[in-house]
Amino acid sequence: VQDSPAIPVWVLVNLFYLRLDLKLGASMVVSTAMLYYAGTLLSLPVLWVLFALGWVLQFVGHYFYEHKSPLFLQNLTHLFIGPMYIQNYLLKLYQLK
Repeated sequence: VQDSPAIPVWVLVNLFYLRLDLKLGASMVVSTAMLYYAGTLLSLPVLWVLFALGWVLQFVGHYFYEHKSPLFLQNLTHLFIGPMYIQNYLLKLYQLK
């Protein structure tokens, strides 16, 4: 794994997750580390396309299914809570929590 300015951000965000919930935070550490590693295997143009696609899908989902704007537009903390919420949902869905 190469040095990256993303590493300090990853550490801070995962410390935030661990502070909120130790077990769920630990699962976030593992999954975000795996996603970071997977990202190092992809080219930069592919990463930009995935980044843009993720944002588009998020806004489409909020517009068509929730009929309201994403909460992180009002409070930046929700930008970090969203992935943890999805992780919790998936763990419960697959009966891992």
